[in-house]
Amino acid sequence: MRTSQKLMSGALVPLALVVLSGCVTLSWHDAREMDTVAAYHRFLRDHPESGYAEEARERLEYHRVKVHPTIPSFDGFEERYPNSEMLPELKAFVEPLYFERARDLNSPKAYDHFLRNYPNSQYTSRARGNLIYLTKIRAYPSPRQLEWFVATHAASDFVPLARRTLELIELQKKSGIKQLGVQVRVGPGVIGEERIRRGFAGVIHREYQKYDVEVSLLDERSGIPKGIDAWMQIEYNEVPAEGTFGRRTLISHCRVRMFHRDSDEPIWDRTFEAPAEHAASRGQREDPTVFGSKRYRFWEEFFVPVSTWATSRTRVFRQEFSDPVAAVDLVDDHAIILLTDGSLEYYDLSNPLDPTVIRRSRHARDLTEWTGVVLVPGDRVVAYGPNGAEVTDLSSGAQELARWEPLDVGSVVAGARSGPTVLLAGERGLFAVRAHRNPPMLYRLTEEPLVGVAISEPYVHLITERGLMVTNAADLVRWSEAGGGASAPAIRRLTFPAEFQARRTHPLDDLVFVLGRKDIVEVDLSDPLEPRLVRQVSSEAFGNINDVVAMGGRLYVVGDRGLEVADREGVWVADRIQVDANQRVRAMGRFLVLAGGPVVEVLDVSPYTAAASDTRKPKTAP
Repeated sequence: MRTSQKLMSGALVPLALVVLSGCVTLSWHDAREMDTVAAYHRFLRDHPESGYAEEARERLEYHRVKVHPTIPSFDGFEERYPNSEMLPELKAFVEPLYFERARDLNSPKAYDHFLRNYPNSQYTSRARGNLIYLTKIRAYPSPRQLEWFVATHAASDFVPLARRTLELIELQKKSGIKQLGVQVRVGPGVIGEERIRRGFAGVIHREYQKYDVEVSLLDERSGIPKGIDAWMQIEYNEVPAEGTFGRRTLISHCRVRMFHRDSDEPIWDRTFEAPAEHAASRGQREDPTVFGSKRYRFWEEFFVPVSTWATSRTRVFRQEFSDPVAAVDLVDDHAIILLTDGSLEYYDLSNPLDPTVIRRSRHARDLTEWTGVVLVPGDRVVAYGPNGAEVTDLSSGAQELARWEPLDVGSVVAGARSGPTVLLAGERGLFAVRAHRNPPMLYRLTEEPLVGVAISEPYVHLITERGLMVTNAADLVRWSEAGGGASAPAIRRLTFPAEFQARRTHPLDDLVFVLGRKDIVEVDLSDPLEPRLVRQVSSEAFGNINDVVAMGGRLYVVGDRGLEVADREGVWVADRIQVDANQRVRAMGRFLVLAGGPVVEVLDVSPYTAAASDTRKPKTAP
């Protein structure tokens, strides 16, 4: 009896295993047939130790990636299951995500990484064209390069931009001004109407004859005759007003507009008022008009908008903000825009026809004294101005990482980037901000008041109101750690002209432009140990100068006369382009990024940088 029971008990064990194994197999077949996240999740809950568990986890992760596809989820799957037979299918499924990431980063490295991982993708041609554009075309392409790019990389996102540049270069050739008409409308009651009409026509003629442009005075009541390429309309009026010491005077109201046959809107439109100051002594002169004396303040405001083609078409992008723009900084095609209240706008401008907002940050406090910004590696930003300085991390939701008040750093007027370190110059000397540290650290290097700083590794150029000094960065740090002093150790010194007083600087590659009250001084830093004064450019030719850059053999000057394109020697003005943003200008390949007021604008200046440019030089340079 006992023997029989033992035999039966021993037989039940394998039978139970068989039954259990069969249940697991049936459950697995059911899960595979349903092939859903819920089915595999249920199977693992009921049979966590089965032989099918690892495959169930693999298929569960596979479906989770397909239901909620993200690059991190796919990367995690690939890392855990590098030999999965489902990996090729899943890789193709998330392919658009990788291409969109490459587009978001929009860098040669990002596109190269995509092409190595997806050499035969549906996006391959598009990605390869974008890579070619960023590495070979975007800076200063010739028309031939642009034509080749458009013809051979039609799938690229940058083809419309390249095509527009070609059209702009062609437009410059076709819209060149040879015949300019002038219409002058004089207000009722203004004495010397005919003298004023002919006077304005004469001033415009003297400017345009340098460019071999024929100027003719047109009847304001008639239409524009055939053969006229462009025409200028001047509306002039005078209104009585009180002058100095109670004397009677006149205020001149003047509007200057310029039209071109190839443009629907005026390529220039400016209105201003200025004292004419000739009412009190009209009887003492033969010429009782605003042309009676060159000393009238009216002539400090009036200038001829020289345009040799339809220059307004250079504008590619314009963005208006709720607050004034204080500054803009560029790293490659990425722009950080600082508003005066401390808010930040981070843009990808690689395609100005379709700019992308990467991130926006609104400042928690209402501060209206920010004047400069520096973008540093790792998406960190250093903003500065009379309110001191602060560091913001854009990658973590625009979090403020550090802030230094005016009591700490004084009023900061300039900043320069050296890797993750930013040098800040101002009334209390030079400071180094280690922006990559957590938290960022501030070190004081000098005490002498500065108006600017430029870096040419391993040297630092410190700019004061009266000159420039060269110092070694390592020596500067050692000197500071030893206790420092008012004047930093200098290897070389360069003194500015006696009458020149520097107020602001703009470093650009191996140049630094120093802006004075009326002039610009250009310093060559190609040999950092031997800074050389290249030239001093008077504001007489440019008016009030706010900023300047050099690019492609040209100077681009922004100020109260808009954007002025001058030859590299700064001797003659080739064109004036009306812009709303006339405070700051930065170069970005063949584009200029301008900021001022509540506006940021991007201009395509390819007609001036392209090798085939036919911009006319005046016959008689000043």
